[in-house]
Amino acid sequence: MKFSMPQYCGNSPRMQVVAGFARAWGEADTEFFDRWFVEEPQWEPAAKGNGDSAATPGLPLRGDLSELEILAVVTHGKYGAVDGTATTKDGERFGFAHLLEFTSAAKSGKVEVVRTYIVPGD
Repeated sequence: MKFSMPQYCGNSPRMQVVAGFARAWGEADTEFFDRWFVEEPQWEPAAKGNGDSAATPGLPLRGDLSELEILAVVTHGKYGAVDGTATTKDGERFGFAHLLEFTSAAKSGKVEVVRTYIVPGD
């Protein structure tokens, strides 16, 4: 998978984890998730149009991407966010954003909740 991100994403350990999350999600890198996630993380997809979202255990990984570009990574306290664009191996392009909630603000905190937003592209 072709991968790119802004150079500033390496400025802090938490930023590296959040950017690494996006890459691991795109590549279906289960080792990353084993290292940085609680045993049963919650994945909360964006609202399904009726204002509801259902939390489910685990995290659906992609593994079908040919390209992933991170546009921005933001961290504050026990939260982190990453957004970008991706293209599947079939040529489908979409935007994404993930909001991550860690168990604590400490750099050793693990991810316990992920909220994902997918926006179809052109």
